[in-house]
Amino acid sequence: MTRSNLERMLRESRWTFVLGLLAVSVAVGLYFRAGLFDFCTYDDPGYITMNRHVLAKFSWDSVRTAFSLRQVTYWHPLTTLSFMLDHHFYRLWPGGYHMTNVLLHGVNVALFFALILALRKIALRRFSPRCCLRRIRPMWRPWPGFPRARTCFRPPSV
Repeated sequence: MTRSNLERMLRESRWTFVLGLLAVSVAVGLYFRAGLFDFCTYDDPGYITMNRHVLAKFSWDSVRTAFSLRQVTYWHPLTTLSFMLDHHFYRLWPGGYHMTNVLLHGVNVALFFALILALRKIALRRFSPRCCLRRIRPMWRPWPGFPRARTCFRPPSV
């Protein structure tokens, strides 16, 4: 690898990192005010504030309960475990629960950005013009099964 190729690769990766950091910053910046909000009365009592399993001490027994218990309407053990951990760290301070959600949004944006980059590299490698042209047969070549006695028609040059 020559020095100019290495410099170009580092410059491109730096811009990629900056764009990813910008995307995560925008997502976290948009949701950051959520830390100031209170619990809502729609579903938070059933999932957090009035749920005795979430409010109990975090232990292996509570983990087993999260995987065996059907909360409010659905069975979602990872969400219940997340609420249990949040309660372990924040107790009933709603800002902590909301900031955990903001952090998860930021992580999701970073993972989505990495996925888009990976798919872009695969697509550029697989569908580059050179690869596509290699797969297409030129018009003046005979197709398989074309009688050899006939000559292929080549359009006159303009």
